[in-house]
Amino acid sequence: MPLHRKALAFFAAVSTFSVVSTTAQAADYHVYRSINCGANPCYISFPFPSPGKTLTLKNFSCYLRMPQSSDLYGAQLLRHSFGFPLVAITPSLYKQNTVRTSATVLEDVFVSNDTIHAVVSGYDYFQAYAEARNGSTGAVGTISQFACHISGTLTP
Repeated sequence: MPLHRKALAFFAAVSTFSVVSTTAQAADYHVYRSINCGANPCYISFPFPSPGKTLTLKNFSCYLRMPQSSDLYGAQLLRHSFGFPLVAITPSLYKQNTVRTSATVLEDVFVSNDTIHAVVSGYDYFQAYAEARNGSTGAVGTISQFACHISGTLTP
């Protein structure tokens, strides 16, 4: 084999190795989603991990705003597998403050910031859930805004 072909073969092998070595490293993963629900329950679906990748979550944080006439009924981070919920992580939502969103509407703001350890891959994904009820009647309440952020690492 001529020398220039040997050199090309060597550089091709080195290039392939460096690509493999780069893709084998973990990558930071951050996704933020926000919705205005109105009627509830509210669901925020986070994207599936890329094929062949594993997502390890380390943090889950949420912001929830609703009229004072509604009470927080439930909030969870669901881990789904093939569309079925498997694991529920309940965030530590606490009432942060009350804001005036119009001349006549006061809304309660709830926040959470939780350190977690949860893993998905393949057809698994995470979904945030929140639900409000009317405190005096138990009827379905209203959620004005529901926003969540997940972060962790994505590995091959």
